[in-house]
Amino acid sequence: MNPPRPVPGAAVQRVVAGGYEKDTTATLAQAAAWYVVQRGWPLIPLHWVDDAGHCSCGHPSCRSAGKHPILADWPRRATRDPATIAAWWQRWPLANVGVALGGGHVVLDVDPRHGGDEALADLEATHEPLPPTPTGLTGGGGAHYHFIAPPDVPTVTLAPGLELKAAGAQVVLPPSRSAAGRYFWDTGAHIADLPLAPLPDWLLPLAHQARRHPGQSSKELPPTIGEGERNRWLTSLAGTLRRRGCTEPEILACLRILNASRCRPPLDERELAKIARSVARYAPARPPDAPVPRSRRRIIRLEVADAR
Repeated sequence: MNPPRPVPGAAVQRVVAGGYEKDTTATLAQAAAWYVVQRGWPLIPLHWVDDAGHCSCGHPSCRSAGKHPILADWPRRATRDPATIAAWWQRWPLANVGVALGGGHVVLDVDPRHGGDEALADLEATHEPLPPTPTGLTGGGGAHYHFIAPPDVPTVTLAPGLELKAAGAQVVLPPSRSAAGRYFWDTGAHIADLPLAPLPDWLLPLAHQARRHPGQSSKELPPTIGEGERNRWLTSLAGTLRRRGCTEPEILACLRILNASRCRPPLDERELAKIARSVARYAPARPPDAPVPRSRRRIIRLEVADAR
């Protein structure tokens, strides 16, 4: 019988499932070594949290507990050297694991607490779904979609709660734990099972557009919406209308008005109808007093023994 593959996070999942406490120091160190050896990712040690959620940095009001680098010059010191990795985790055995992005490795960071899942759903309705790619589940209920991309892809905010992270940014890797909870790999999109998919072609122009006009996606509509921006703005508006309970005919009527008054040149009727029809497939927003659901996407949070 072949021995099981060493999968980052598997030991932590077994600990959770077993209901007993076990030292996870080796798991963090072994996971870091796995990412370096098997994926060649440049890593950095991150601060960690205690049982009360306090960050090891010592700041009582730390807003990134367990998620920010220990090393001040981490972009320069991020490394793929196994010996350095081993030395870091020997020095900081509880350190969380972070990967320095760039060089073709990017992450689409979805934070549903700020509407990132809804923003992504709007974009996918207009373009196409994200391809299968390794997906990390964050402690706060969000997701990190790992992609390969051209080296010039910028780190930008695409919409509230939706950020593309590239050169100059870092993300937390499983099995790290922040104040919000443990990080896992999506069981249907595990790093041990999938290669990184190319960043979808439709995301590239959105990223460069967001870099040229930072913050525009969260502000009021511009007086004139030019070619290349029309779908994004109209889809965003349609998503807002749908979340407030508008029907497909109502959404389409509003899009026609905005299209005629601001889009230069206007989109044709077929495109408007496609946007309205796609967005209307999603359910309206939950009532204000309803519980916050888990992401509607393919995320599966596993807190049982690894079934591989």
